[in-house]
Amino acid sequence: MPTVYPQIAMLTLKDLSQRFGWSDKQTRRYWKAVSPLLSEFTQRGPHNTILLSPQALAVFDRLQDLLRQGLSLPAVAEKLREELNDSGHTQGELSGNGGKARSSSDPWEELVAVLKEQLREKDKQIAELLAQLRERDEQIKALMPGPKPDSRSPSDQPSLSRWQALKYALMGR
Repeated sequence: MPTVYPQIAMLTLKDLSQRFGWSDKQTRRYWKAVSPLLSEFTQRGPHNTILLSPQALAVFDRLQDLLRQGLSLPAVAEKLREELNDSGHTQGELSGNGGKARSSSDPWEELVAVLKEQLREKDKQIAELLAQLRERDEQIKALMPGPKPDSRSPSDQPSLSRWQALKYALMGR
């Protein structure tokens, strides 16, 4: 019988798509290829949604590594099956702790560890997006013409429409 995990810890296929940068179709294909290996780590949620426990992420990490090495999807699925059967992975090992059994069987501690890892990943993504945003901001500023000299005082300037005010706020004028 599959272990019931708290709802907050379960991942959907959409979460996998976002985490690994796969399309929804790719994610579904990959899940179908390794779903027999993940039967104890999957559940069906509301509206028959596929829910994966955080321990299943280790399998998908390995799947991505093997795909990047140039193996075909059937070869990856077979290799994962062999690796899991030969080494007798346990639930603790699938959670990505390097093959060491967890010292505590408390699922909340495992959940906290997984959530911390997810937060680290999100922090990295946020930092990358902020760097991209700063770069784009610099590009926009470099392309914009400088301020035009205006001899009128602020009280002499005509009032702006909402559209113009929004345009100036967005364009930085």
